[in-house]
Order: sequence, then structure tokens, then C-alpha cells
Amino acid sequence: MSRRRHDLAAVLLAVTVVGTAVVLVSGFRVASPERAAGVGLACAALATVVVVPGLRRALTLPMVLTATLVLVTIAVAAPPAETHDLYSYAMDGRIVAHYGDSPYTHAPSDYPHDPLLREVASGWRHTPSLYGPAFTAASAGIASVAGTDVLANRLGFQLLAAACVLALLLLLYRRTRDPVVVALVGCNPVVLIEVVNAGRNDALVALALLAGILLATRRRLVAAAAVVALGALVKISVVVALGALLVWTWRRYGTRITAAAGAAAAAVLVVPYAIVGGVNALEPVTKASNRMSRASIWQITRRDGLEHLLGLHNAARVGAVIGTVGPAAVLGVVGLAALFSLSRLADPSPELVALGAIAGFLLLGSYVLASYAMWALPLAAWRYRAGVSRAVLAWSALLTVAYQAVRPMPTAVGDLAVWLVSGVTLLFAALSIVALAVAAVKRLRPSSTPDVGPTATMPVPVAP
Repeated sequence: MSRRRHDLAAVLLAVTVVGTAVVLVSGFRVASPERAAGVGLACAALATVVVVPGLRRALTLPMVLTATLVLVTIAVAAPPAETHDLYSYAMDGRIVAHYGDSPYTHAPSDYPHDPLLREVASGWRHTPSLYGPAFTAASAGIASVAGTDVLANRLGFQLLAAACVLALLLLLYRRTRDPVVVALVGCNPVVLIEVVNAGRNDALVALALLAGILLATRRRLVAAAAVVALGALVKISVVVALGALLVWTWRRYGTRITAAAGAAAAAVLVVPYAIVGGVNALEPVTKASNRMSRASIWQITRRDGLEHLLGLHNAARVGAVIGTVGPAAVLGVVGLAALFSLSRLADPSPELVALGAIAGFLLLGSYVLASYAMWALPLAAWRYRAGVSRAVLAWSALLTVAYQAVRPMPTAVGDLAVWLVSGVTLLFAALSIVALAVAAVKRLRPSSTPDVGPTATMPVPVAP
């Protein structure tokens, strides 16, 4: 029987590899039923292995590593189909390395004769950089080597994302010794399609966040806060996880060490931003903070929101920016992230505290892409038995399939199926918010006890 389980686990992992690879190399048009079917099949096969106990136990590290290396190689070799974000990164790097200007005050369109400008998505050519100084420095480094060569720039950012993913796998396996945890990141179609193939910087954010949390479990709290702050120097939204980590540190270890950790994090954030222009470097992010993505649950606040959600509006595909949302979205995210995180402050280690903060952003954010889930996926894989982890893993898979949706409302059977997934994704997000909020409130009651699951990290003894 164990041999049969091993073989079935291998077959399902092969289905994950084939489904993901077909999406990466087939050339299927973006927002097509064919891409959605490949993503959905690959995610379903991986989920089956993880959910069924017998298959989960049959998974071996060599099996997972083989599948991971195959998928990462294909993801880097194939040109990105879903997004041209990495060419925006490349232009930001060229603005610094070649033109000597600031990407926070100059947009790509300010350099109309640059050969890379035509590779930047038209909707972002007039937008200054939305990314932090650490990633701007990395972009400038790649640009100084790659120049105007399109392939070299593409490979530079794809290889950077791939290296971050492999580093994540090493950290996760050293921590857990569990092939399932490795598979949930290394074989995850969301990671391979939305992050590695797209060359997105979300892998850097994930690496900084995981490394920081691992340092915190070893009671290296000042270093932990500084490393998580490095993630915020890539995407500033990660400060929600940094704040959650500092609150957990205060609750568990007191004011003095929290003050030191907070000061270290503040120095990591403030000094680079001061060098690149201070408040001016944050202005592009501030201006973009009220944008709303097609998949946002906040669409229901708009007069024509139901038309967008039901696909009855003549709107662009899922990734398009549709409408704006006010401060309510920011307050909602902060409130939900705080609720999820505060309910876990009694935990002996902070991975679910940070994961809860990120989950609040993902589920209730006004502008959310499938790649943003990468920030939380390593933590969710680490604690995959927790409810919030399963919600994040399932939501990211559904959203990746939903991003293949066709607008306006489709009539073909295949398009209709994908459109239905888009609706299911939004419904799943709403139900997850309610379920996780109820569970969080229950844990906050005085009679509740901390959840120390089988993968939880026990506290490190403190020397006298």
C-alpha cells in the first residue's frame, strides 16, 4: 500500500509539473481558458498531495527537489506572458545607472528614446517607481550589467527571483525537514508562474520576511526586525508584518528589547529613504494607494461594482486598475491585520503573527495581485495546518486561476467556467475574512489557549 501511495504522489506531482510547464511554454494567450485549465489542474494536483495524509507521508525530498528544479529552470527559460513588470524594474534601474536621475521623480516616459521603453507596459510608462530603495539599488545593478539588452534584463530579474525561491526552500527545509513544506513553495504554480517566470520582486520580500521570522524564533530580535525592514525597502506594505513582529516582541520580551528592535528597523528604513529623497520617494506609492484592482473585494463599494464583479461591465482583463477606493480600505486592512495578529500574540513563535498581518492585507486590500501572496506563502507552507495558512494557500491558487478570466461576461463554455472561478475567488475571500475573524475573536477571549500545532516552534530557552 505504501508503494502505491508513493507512486500516486509521484504521479500527482508530475501532473503539477506538466500543468505548470504547459502554461509557461505553450504560448497560450493571457486571460484564456487554456491557461486557466493548466493552472487549475496543477494547483489541484498539488493540493491533493498535501491534503490526503497518506500521500503527504509518501512525498520524499528527492521527488520534490527534482520537480522544483525542473519547474524553476522552465520558468526562467520561458519569457513572461502575464506581465511586463520586470521591464518597469529595468527602466527604473536604467534611470539610476544610465541617466543618473531618480526613478521616484522621473517616469520611464521621460526617456522616450530609451530602447527598453517599448517593453514597459503602456499603463505604467508614466508612473515613477513604486518600489523601495533596496530594490531600486538591485535594479540599478542589473541595469548596469544588462544595458539595453532585452534578454539580459529579463534573465537578470528572473534569475534573481529564482535564487530567492531556492534560498527560501533551503531555509524552510532546514527549519522543518518536511518535503511537504518545500513542495508548497517550490512546486507551487503560483510561485513559478506569477513570481519566477514574471521576475517579480515579491520573492525578495518573501525571503526577507521568512529570514526575519526565523531569526526571531532564535531570539535574535533586533536582527529580525532589521531583516524584515529590508523587505519593506522592497515593498513598503510589508511594514504591517514588521509592526506585528514588534508587538509580539513587546508582549513576549518586554519594552527594552522591543525599543532596540524598533530602532534598528527604523534606521534600516529611514536612512535609505533619506538618501533617495525622503518623502518624495514615497510620493508615488502614496498617490497609488487608492487604486483598486479588478479582483478587489472593494469593488462592491462602487456604484457599478456588481457589474464588475459579475463581468457585465466592458472592463479590461483582471489585472487592470478599475476605479479608486478611499481611506476605508486602508483602515479595513489595518484593522483586520491587527485582529489576526493580536489573536496570535500568545504563540511561542511569531510566524502566524506575521502571516496574519499579511493575510489581512491580501484578503482586504484594495489593490491585490496573485504575486503578492508570495510574501506569505513560505510562512503559510511552514504552518500549513493552520487555518489562516490554508486560506492564503487556497486563495492564492484561486486568484491565479481567476486572473485568466475574460471580460466582459463570456459566452463560450470554457470562458464561462473561468469567469465563475473569478466569482468564487471573491466569495472565498469574503468567507475567509469572516471565518478567520471569528476564530481570532475566540482566541482573544481570556479562556482561550495558544495554538501550538505540530509544526509550531517552541521558545528558545533564555540563559540566566
